[in-house]
Amino acid sequence: DLCHMLSLEEVAPVLQQTLLQDNLLGRVHFDQFKEALILILSRTLSNEEHFQEPDCSLEAQPKYVRGGKRYGRRSLPEFQESVEEFPEVTVIEPLDEEARPSHIPASDCSELLES
Repeated sequence: DLCHMLSLEEVAPVLQQTLLQDNLLGRVHFDQFKEALILILSRTLSNEEHFQEPDCSLEAQPKYVRGGKRYGRRSLPEFQESVEEFPEVTVIEPLDEEARPSHIPASDCSELLES
């Protein structure tokens, strides 16, 4: 169940075999689980031939460079939708001068809030 909740379906059989061996109803302490998981995942990652370093193309160009020091964003934002894709915003005009109250004394404010 824990392997399923942690999305470890790919390594669950190996992890269960490593921890429980033949005793499927046995109990495992957290530290045992953690160490076995780290061991299995490190083997899995080292065995994958297609494992690569993170893609550097996601790096944004610096806004300003001075003496080797780069200023500005280092990575591109994940959210890159254009402004045109957003729905239109309706602007509500403010009340005209006649409909807007000019000054409300402090004593009247509490009455407005209560109603």
